[in-house]
Amino acid sequence: MMVLAADPSTRDKVTDTFREASKYGMNIARAWAFNDDFGGKPKYVHWANRCGQNLSNEDEFFTNPFVKEFYKNHVKNWIKEMAAHAKSIDNHHLLEIRLEGFYGESMPAKKQYNPNNNPTGTDFISNDLITEIDFATIHIYPEQLDSKLAGYSLEKRDEYFQRIYTAIYNSASSGESCAGGLFWQLLTLGMDMTADDHQVVLQQCPSTACIIEQSRKLSSLT
Repeated sequence: MMVLAADPSTRDKVTDTFREASKYGMNIARAWAFNDDFGGKPKYVHWANRCGQNLSNEDEFFTNPFVKEFYKNHVKNWIKEMAAHAKSIDNHHLLEIRLEGFYGESMPAKKQYNPNNNPTGTDFISNDLITEIDFATIHIYPEQLDSKLAGYSLEKRDEYFQRIYTAIYNSASSGESCAGGLFWQLLTLGMDMTADDHQVVLQQCPSTACIIEQSRKLSSLT
């Protein structure tokens, strides 16, 4: 969406997407994605070698404890700095970091529960406890939402959305930890170039629009 917004010839598509969401009482989460402008793997390996490590392969970025600590410190410090900056500009919108959940040094005893018993990864707990971060997210990738898989149908997708949003509402209304849900991704007509087989185009599926119109329902709880 950032690419479309930056191009005057397609900027109206972004506007249309926001208008369509507003019509159904939905809120939009802007996802900002960046390439690694700091040199990527080779740069971190280079820094480690300058500090006395003897690394010859950039893929040691993934295995060398010294390099991994460099990267984890960079991520956390970057989150702190950017989150504070974003809040200084706009303190009226919720902010999250969209990191997947790995236990880290904040809860070392639980690192055994990481996927594949992997000790590496961003520290989900400590990163999401940064003061300016408002909420944490987890990701699920159900096959029912992939339009290219065999057996997909709009009816099955609607059924899945209904189950998920019912569970979210029950959690929120009971004061439990899950208090909202975001789906990937909302598009409007004419945005095929950004489609990824998980897109929702409300003009093409009014039945889905009725199901995912959860903002108004959840707002009644506040």
